[in-house]
Amino acid sequence: MSISVLTIVKNREDHLAELVEGLRRSVVFPDELVIVDMGSTPALIAPKAPFPIRLVTLERTGLPLAAARNAAAHAAMGEHLLFLDVDCIPMRHLLGEMNYQLERADALICAEALYLGPTDARDGWEEDRLKLSAKSHPIRAFPAKGIREEANAGLFWSLVFGIRRHRFNDLRGFDEAFDGYGAEDTDFGFRARDAGIPLLFKGGAGAFHQHHDVFDLWIGVQKGPR
Repeated sequence: MSISVLTIVKNREDHLAELVEGLRRSVVFPDELVIVDMGSTPALIAPKAPFPIRLVTLERTGLPLAAARNAAAHAAMGEHLLFLDVDCIPMRHLLGEMNYQLERADALICAEALYLGPTDARDGWEEDRLKLSAKSHPIRAFPAKGIREEANAGLFWSLVFGIRRHRFNDLRGFDEAFDGYGAEDTDFGFRARDAGIPLLFKGGAGAFHQHHDVFDLWIGVQKGPR
């Protein structure tokens, strides 16, 4: 099955460059990378890669994360969708493993994101070295390998997840009534549960989350790792 990688970006070109570098090193290339630009200043220029890249510009104000992810899915051509936040670097086996699991399971599949420090993923990073320094999320526990069903739909995260394209369309994507950061993916996880779509946590290859400060737009305070 073909797999489209989808990411959304606003003024994070450095992070995007490392995401694309991770895809360049992937054992399995994506059939395409779809990038939705939410109004970068200056406007984003599509990077070069040994696989097709399509750039979509979303003419919205603010940070319309839900609408941007929906626009990426609408533009995608692959039967399988792999959503990656722009600050995530995919491990070299992630695409192959996710494509395999999506062929086997009609589900919402999250892969693990390991958190990097401020000076990691710079100057010619190597995946094996990053694994030595990266930290697991304090709440979301993933299996070492294989798949584990997660009963708590509230633990779904949009950092790195896969879903069949037709199933994403059945769910009508993310609710665009949410504008900004955070609530749109929690809502999506619970709607998937209510539609009978299992939430699976995938062990093995995941992604590295590049370090950055997180700012809560609606209450204006620093938050911990997502």
